[in-house]
Amino acid sequence: MSSIYLIDGYNLLHHTPKLRNLVRTDFEAARDALAAMVTIWCSASGHQAKIIFDGRGPLHESSTPPLSGKGVEIIYGPGHLTADTVIERMVYNTGQRQSYVVVTGDRGIRDLCQHMGAFVMTPAHFLTGLNETQTTMRETIEHKSSGNIKSLEDRLDSGTLAQLQELKDKLKDKG
Repeated sequence: MSSIYLIDGYNLLHHTPKLRNLVRTDFEAARDALAAMVTIWCSASGHQAKIIFDGRGPLHESSTPPLSGKGVEIIYGPGHLTADTVIERMVYNTGQRQSYVVVTGDRGIRDLCQHMGAFVMTPAHFLTGLNETQTTMRETIEHKSSGNIKSLEDRLDSGTLAQLQELKDKLKDKG
């Protein structure tokens, strides 16, 4: 069974070092950047995520919808509910509580959701995983674009390579 990450959007946003300064100058852009980061992570890792933001009504939402993609759902709670409350209700209302991983810095909601059977994760732990995935993606792209495409010899184990070398030497001696 795959996990679904329930992410307290604004909480994670304030714990993301790359976005802290952007929050002060352009809150909507920071929110959209966070959604993009999670979308890339989901695409690369195969995980699913629901990013839950506190409800504020249509006038305060970004004029352009946040980036969404396969495995990512952006949820704005009703205006009278916090993201914590929406997350708590999602965990409570499912029959598969162990399929959820709640990502928040709020210890109260982490404790409550963990007590109900969900897994929990701090923003720092989640961001570490997100950064590791980005690093792996970057290294893969750099390797493929560097022209260092491995030859067949590089892909063979030492035993097979030794056998091929013996055959090569025998053919050289006969020729």
